[in-house]
Amino acid sequence: MRALARSALLASLALILIGAAAGCEGCVPNPPTDAGTEGEGEGEGEGEGEGEGEPDPRIVAFCALVDQCGFQDAETCVADAVAENDRIRGLGGITCTQAADEQLVLLECMAGLTCVELPDAAAVQTACPIAAEVSDLTTRCENGEPPPCNEETEGFGDPCTNGEDEPPCGVFVCNPITGQLVCNDPGKNDCGVCPLACTPDTADTVCGTDVECMNGFCDLDDRAGRVGLPCGEFLCGVGACMSGGRVTQCVGGDIERNVCGGCAEIAAGLTPGDTCSSCATGTQTCTVDDEALVCHHGRSADNSCGTCDRCVLAHAFMADTQPQGGYLEPGTTALIEDVGGGGSSSIQLIFDPLIAGPGACCVPVGILYLSSSADPFAGLSFPLSPEFSDTVDYQPDLLADPVRTFTVPSFIVSDLASYRYLVLTDQSGLFLDPVLAVGELVTGPPP
Repeated sequence: MRALARSALLASLALILIGAAAGCEGCVPNPPTDAGTEGEGEGEGEGEGEGEGEPDPRIVAFCALVDQCGFQDAETCVADAVAENDRIRGLGGITCTQAADEQLVLLECMAGLTCVELPDAAAVQTACPIAAEVSDLTTRCENGEPPPCNEETEGFGDPCTNGEDEPPCGVFVCNPITGQLVCNDPGKNDCGVCPLACTPDTADTVCGTDVECMNGFCDLDDRAGRVGLPCGEFLCGVGACMSGGRVTQCVGGDIERNVCGGCAEIAAGLTPGDTCSSCATGTQTCTVDDEALVCHHGRSADNSCGTCDRCVLAHAFMADTQPQGGYLEPGTTALIEDVGGGGSSSIQLIFDPLIAGPGACCVPVGILYLSSSADPFAGLSFPLSPEFSDTVDYQPDLLADPVRTFTVPSFIVSDLASYRYLVLTDQSGLFLDPVLAVGELVTGPPP
């Protein structure tokens, strides 16, 4: 006796076609007890066949082999195969339709096997790899499950997004691990553009030479410079997006470092340490960020004191008001002085010295106020320009600087009695109490 175990053909359809057991005399299953006479069986079979149309040629070819091998007569095999395929297809849904279609493909493959291979599970698996897929699809169909994800899955390749990008940048693909349809969304690149879809084979054509194709999408070609970051030989350029948003360029990449070590242009001939100003009291000094030279302590004799000596109109000793301190350390002194030279900037405020605590450099949005009270938000006040520091709105950060001066308007100078306090505040909203340090202004220079 030769038996075809259920695993031998890896599909319930094939089992029904061949029967549970076969042999040279017992390969054809016994007919049901109510099958009727041979004539009745033939009549019914012929009538049904004619009414339902010709069986699929793949079923016919498979059943011819089954008959040839002595497992089952061709007519019964065809009838069973058609019935099973129709049953699966009749369950409805995309999974069952695929299962029924793939069953026919499996039978076509098995029709090319030998009589020795047909009952051999390993031989069937080797010769017809689709057998495993047929088994899986048939099981999914009968359990009411969706088919495994593939390029034929509904929605595969459609646009999608994992965020709020419009238009969406991603596409639906099959997750190779879970077998589910998922959104492969790279998001917009640093230029705000959806990257192009690619494969390893199309990367050079779609993405450009030496541009990587990562997870199905082209990387931004930012070899010239990353967006918003320094680039160029001296790192004085800034990476920026070119038209189209798929390639960057280095704007200002040929700029060389200035005499302070920064990137901003400084007038030719100026050198740190040089004497400056008409009174020759100043020294060319680099700012903290190395982006400028200023004539620190420079004065002109046409100030309100009429001399090259320092013309201090008022001073204030600063003190931290925050419990933890760390902003303006004891000894920090603010001076309002007339440096001459005419114009609106002749009256300046400067911290001399600025004894900065660890938090002074980087106050998020540091604003100085001349105020009628220690709380500039409760009385008459005037904000000075420029900012004391700013690590929020500036790029790169504007840090506290001992050589920075702040312009004091003439109307404030003429009414210093109404603006008795100098107050350092933070306007970022990060502090419950935005007042960081206060000093009371006293007329004249410090003792």
